[in-house]
Amino acid sequence: MIFQRTLLSLAITGLIGAIISLATRPACGQDSSSESGQSMTSFKSAYGVLNDHGSLAQQGDQNSVRALADAVFSFPAAHPPIPAAIERVMKDRLVRAEISYRQGKTSSVREEDVVSLINSIARKIGAPDYVLTSASQIRHSRMLLAVAEPQFMGEGMARPGTNLNEAIDPTMSPLQAAHLIGFLATQKAIAAEFQVTPEEWDRTAHRMPPPLSGGSAQARLVHNPKRREMYDKFWALASTLELKDGLDMAEEFFRTLRIDQPGEGLQ
Repeated sequence: MIFQRTLLSLAITGLIGAIISLATRPACGQDSSSESGQSMTSFKSAYGVLNDHGSLAQQGDQNSVRALADAVFSFPAAHPPIPAAIERVMKDRLVRAEISYRQGKTSSVREEDVVSLINSIARKIGAPDYVLTSASQIRHSRMLLAVAEPQFMGEGMARPGTNLNEAIDPTMSPLQAAHLIGFLATQKAIAAEFQVTPEEWDRTAHRMPPPLSGGSAQARLVHNPKRREMYDKFWALASTLELKDGLDMAEEFFRTLRIDQPGEGLQ
């Protein structure tokens, strides 16, 4: 019985990580000091891997899109692995949705729906207020990733023939949305700059860092009590949630982002 409860706890832990962030992983590997506001970078080579896969996936064939999905799911993670059966189901749905999106058959994912999903999940699990996000924080995060991975996260972002205020398309592909959610969840866990309420974020100016690239520089982890708070919250949640609750969150991920829903809101 104890062994079974342990397995169930690990499964729920991995699943919650998948839903909150599609893996709570250092998707942009940044930590920042509230005093200096400087972002430190690690896992730089992972950006190159995703960027290369993003470039190949522009062809839209199943093999290249699946390889891109594999790269998104295998990005450096800071949580127990997602149970294999659940990861397989989520990945398969995202691959099908990505191909369908690239063929113009299903809707793109809207930034506002990413905001809704993150805030809904955060409220349901009783996360601190600084886990909530806003439209401007989502846009800033997309821009960070577009600079780091122009052939993946930058694809389709610019709208030609528009003025400066309308130059960024507020929609993205299913796999772009999954990666973006993973990135922001990680920042909420480790980066002091991101660990603020939506109101605090929106009234503060946020500069873009220099482009991320491969190299030997490693992150300097700054002491941050909120990071410990996030991990404690994560493990406490894993010990109390039923597996069904985690599966319901998975379904909410696809429903709120309108992934694999044909016809409505085609871009």
